[in-house]
Amino acid sequence: MTSLGYLLIVIIVCSLFIAYHISLKIFRKTDNQGKMLEKVFIIIFTSLILCILNSLTFITSYSYFWEKAYRTITENKYEAIVVGYQQEISSSKSSFNNTYLPNKKIIYFPKVRYTNSEGKEVTKKLDITSDKPLKMGEKVKITDNTEVSNANTLQLDWFVFLGGSLLTGVAAFFSYLVSSYISSYKMKKRVINSCYYGFSLMLFNILCIIIINLN
Repeated sequence: MTSLGYLLIVIIVCSLFIAYHISLKIFRKTDNQGKMLEKVFIIIFTSLILCILNSLTFITSYSYFWEKAYRTITENKYEAIVVGYQQEISSSKSSFNNTYLPNKKIIYFPKVRYTNSEGKEVTKKLDITSDKPLKMGEKVKITDNTEVSNANTLQLDWFVFLGGSLLTGVAAFFSYLVSSYISSYKMKKRVINSCYYGFSLMLFNILCIIIINLN
């Protein structure tokens, strides 16, 4: 299992644990001890909220900021050239006239070729792409090692990644605000702590962006 898989397990377990204790506090305040159906609904609803918020906070931060910054620092750097594309299908659902229709979008990940430190030619797919992927023959700076299937591109869209850091900061704010319901803090204190938590994560992710671009 990858490190991302372990992180996902930790997020789910912690979210379920916190959601359970939030639900117990709600039951004590509302005196709903005997209504089993309502208790189950509250536990499931709270668990879903926390799992979504924590996943958005940590999975997004790990995939797009922390891992890329770590690879940038620890891996060898190369200049690669785009030699092709790998197609992947992204599936989602869209609503039209109150009917849910499958929505499939083809995503093109550039495949690049470079010569590694051992003098061997390597061809790999880049780890990220955009609506306007790199053109054939275009050069791109990357980092890579033999143990990873994708090459880590160092050329980022600043607007997209700054927006992503803001998104993770907002998600972290609400994640802490909901989770801190089990504490004894007053609402004002919880909001202040949530602001610190969200702002700190946003700044850390922006620092990761800077590290990637400086290299």
